[in-house]
Amino acid sequence: MPLQNYVQDIIEERRKAPLAKGVLLALSKFYRTGVSLRNHAYDRLWLKTFKSPLPVISVGNIVAGGTGKTPLIRLLLQELTPECEVALLTRGYRSAIEKSGSVVNLAKSPSSPEVCGDEPFWLSSLFPKTAIWVGKNRILSAQKAYEEGAECLLLDDGMQYRRLRRDLDIVVMDAQDLFGKNHYLPRGYLRDSRRRLAGADLIVINHADSHFDSVCQKIAPYSQAPLVAMEMHLEGEFKNKKIGVFCGIGKPHHFVKGLRRDSSIVGELISDDHCLPSEVELAEFAKRCKAWGAEVLVCTEKDMVKLNKNLDFGLPIVAAKGYLRIVAGEEHWKNLIHKIKGMRDARN
Repeated sequence: MPLQNYVQDIIEERRKAPLAKGVLLALSKFYRTGVSLRNHAYDRLWLKTFKSPLPVISVGNIVAGGTGKTPLIRLLLQELTPECEVALLTRGYRSAIEKSGSVVNLAKSPSSPEVCGDEPFWLSSLFPKTAIWVGKNRILSAQKAYEEGAECLLLDDGMQYRRLRRDLDIVVMDAQDLFGKNHYLPRGYLRDSRRRLAGADLIVINHADSHFDSVCQKIAPYSQAPLVAMEMHLEGEFKNKKIGVFCGIGKPHHFVKGLRRDSSIVGELISDDHCLPSEVELAEFAKRCKAWGAEVLVCTEKDMVKLNKNLDFGLPIVAAKGYLRIVAGEEHWKNLIHKIKGMRDARN
């Protein structure tokens, strides 16, 4: 995607292009106006919303891409599914199901990454008995989940999906770039107002490292919600080895940084979010990495599910398994889980 890469280079200040910056800034002002008008219409109840009979817990963000929503949803499912019939409502970004207008429960209709999207497919492989509803119309998914016996709904990327009312809002933020380069799309990564943080019930900060206190200070003017800091830890058969890394995720530098802690990276092949290099590109990359002394190729779990299982590049391919760990605010996280379970119990 040459245009997307060009715009991203401008946002990340890798390219000067003053004229293009001016055009993007003008477009971002239009985007900001549209967001503001839409939020105002919902706040004034001029736009209709749907109230589900089930508790709805939204996981979202105000910045486009790479904040860590999907790993957080994985953690929520791990915490909730042993005791609660949870249904996940997800769009299936760029998938065939999203484009079709239908909704599909992956627990009953197994699919492929191309049909349902890489993230839903990966989550369904981890939680095969959990109802994972894929489709653009999350209201229809919520209705069907209710009809099939769900007790609680997780709304993936729900902050901007205001048609479905939620009972709890969890906002995920990247400590390294809280406010999307301080510009709305397409000049920056912001896709919603910072003022929306005031409605959050919990804010999860990823990649905080040792800067959690300063992050809290930056968020304080916009929200008094409790904050939890989390870090991603990677496990797999790559530690203490020379590796080649490839992935197609938002903000891949966090993934690469995590791998560097326990391995030596000899080569990197980075693609756009939700995309993977072609098999020809991977074969060439593997050949180069092998010449540079690599012992294994490493990708994310989300990337791994899209790979042809019969690929043979002369190097083993392994997925680095990522686990979120709470490093600050654990009591707030426990309170949230307790509150969600209480909502389920109150309904029953």
